[in-house]
Amino acid sequence: MVNFVRCVSIIIYSFFFNNWVIYSQWVNEPFHAFGTLPFLNADCVKKAQISHLNGKIYTKLPGEMIVKTEGFVKYQFNSLGQTISMVSYRPYLTFKDSICYFFKYSEGHLIEIKTIRKKDYTIQLFTYSNDKLVNSEEHIGLLSTGKEIQTNSLLYSYYNMGDDRYTIVSYKSGNPYKQIRKSYDSLQHLTFEESIDYISQDTITTQYTYDANANLILKQINGGARIEETSLIYQSNKELEAIKHYRNGELKDETQIIYHNGNQALSSVIHFDHLTKLMEIIRF
Repeated sequence: MVNFVRCVSIIIYSFFFNNWVIYSQWVNEPFHAFGTLPFLNADCVKKAQISHLNGKIYTKLPGEMIVKTEGFVKYQFNSLGQTISMVSYRPYLTFKDSICYFFKYSEGHLIEIKTIRKKDYTIQLFTYSNDKLVNSEEHIGLLSTGKEIQTNSLLYSYYNMGDDRYTIVSYKSGNPYKQIRKSYDSLQHLTFEESIDYISQDTITTQYTYDANANLILKQINGGARIEETSLIYQSNKELEAIKHYRNGELKDETQIIYHNGNQALSSVIHFDHLTKLMEIIRF
């Protein structure tokens, strides 16, 4: 459980500190697409007057036919187009339990994430001041007893030095946890990020590359011996078309997004894992 919360904390941390690019297309958080955090553009969802989006999952292995499974994904939205819940169920995988994610917002900010599994749940709370995240908390609990404990609380402070912007993350006790330094280009696009863990002294650097149309096309994370890359490919109308993940230069998995003609709403998503050779197809 502790390891799970720690992993979720890293994901949430990444979400808030990389949520800086404004897109006009459906998938406006490409690094979290079809994952555990909201990734669809609320303005597009609201304009299309969509209250929910359900997808059936099909699978395919090399040399086999496409198989319809009992798996599914479900997304629900509020009247503002914000994602308020996501449910996924993949019974063909080793971990078969469905996982439910619920989201709450205030003044455009994501303020609560509740993750419910078979026997337990996780709650993460976020507080803002002047549109900046200033505090986050983590809680875990058991569904059978309702007993809940707080596992973490972090404070965030900000300052500028020259052309760089810094974020200092500390535990509620005051002990430092992490420092993030960001650099931007003349168009205010994030180009470089350095994260230093005060406890482990690990340093992770991230570089961002854009094309001539200012589309983000590559995110490269260097964590020592491991280099992680995410490549983004767009259609001519700037809709995200494909996402490819590499590790040390080797393609690990890729996702292709297919849209309906006309309103450009999601039609299908094809994900291929190069390690297991499993192709997963979500049809909406």
